[in-house]
Amino acid sequence: RSAKGYVDGSVLDRDGILWNAVWGGSVIEAYGPDGKLVRTVAMPVTQPSCPAFVGAKADRLAVTSAWSGKDEKQRLLDLQGGMTFLLDIPVNGRFEPRVLIA
Repeated sequence: RSAKGYVDGSVLDRDGILWNAVWGGSVIEAYGPDGKLVRTVAMPVTQPSCPAFVGAKADRLAVTSAWSGKDEKQRLLDLQGGMTFLLDIPVNGRFEPRVLIA
């Protein structure tokens, strides 16, 4: 649990940095291998949900968001909820192994 909300999706980069989407917190938080917060990235939505490394070198961070559980009034206050964002921040990402589910 983050002080700002609940940890939803997470990814681990090649440097051991854990990138967490904070549901209800409007941020992505990055924690070093020692567990200390090393970076906070503000998001324009209240419910960021899942980060993923993208790009040919996995050097960009895409983040999905959601608006589930919100009534119409709350959705009007969170107009970008449900969108996917490409953050323009440097990351040293890694690709997860591909899995075929049959």
